[in-house]
Amino acid sequence: MWLTRAVGWQGALQVLGALIIVVALPLALVVKEHPPSPQPYPEPRFNRSRSPCARVFICSSSAACARSPRWEARNQHLKLFLSLDHGYSQAGAARIASLVLASSLVGRLGAGWLADRFAKKYVMLLIYLLVVSAIPLLLLTGARGTIYLFAVVFGLGLGGEYMVIPLMAGELFGERVLGRTMGVV
Repeated sequence: MWLTRAVGWQGALQVLGALIIVVALPLALVVKEHPPSPQPYPEPRFNRSRSPCARVFICSSSAACARSPRWEARNQHLKLFLSLDHGYSQAGAARIASLVLASSLVGRLGAGWLADRFAKKYVMLLIYLLVVSAIPLLLLTGARGTIYLFAVVFGLGLGGEYMVIPLMAGELFGERVLGRTMGVV
């Protein structure tokens, strides 16, 4: 917000892009890659020719297809919902949308941390529980502060889902075909 006021929205995007290059490029150069494993990737849990794999793939792909419009609709319509339906200023609506995005970063880190310690399917259930519990908060926008609670809870779920879906795909279909699987999903 302050950066946009200082240099305009185009300048703010240029500064953020430069910051990504300045921070990410040196990090990419110092991060060490694992040496190639002498053993091939383990085979996926499911045999691709058996029907359980097909059912799992169809279910996970269907869930992704059902999820995508929901996220996109939220991204496109949240600002309109807040400003037109509930009288928030443009700046106020932008702050709430920014809180969703900031919370999603925490959700990504948290989901990754949890997935390292617990079964990924339980982490995914927790993430969906966060999303489902956030939506009714939009109906309570008359009570002050609930929209901020919505932004935090929904953002945690949003970020967590983006983290856990590839983890689940890798666990279900194997690492060797992860790129292809995620491309199809």
